Amino acid sequence: HNPRKRRARALATGCFARAYMAVAIAMEMTAIAMLVPATAQSR
Repeated sequence: HNPRKRRARALATGCFARAYMAVAIAMEMTAIAMLVPATAQSR
């Protein structure tokens, strides 16, 4: 089999995983940013 294609696939998988992590972190940050004003108002 072609090792170059396997390496490219592994690289793409790693890149996708990194992008997924970035999206998950961004969503979490957005959720926290939305929750903080709500908790500040409730006090």
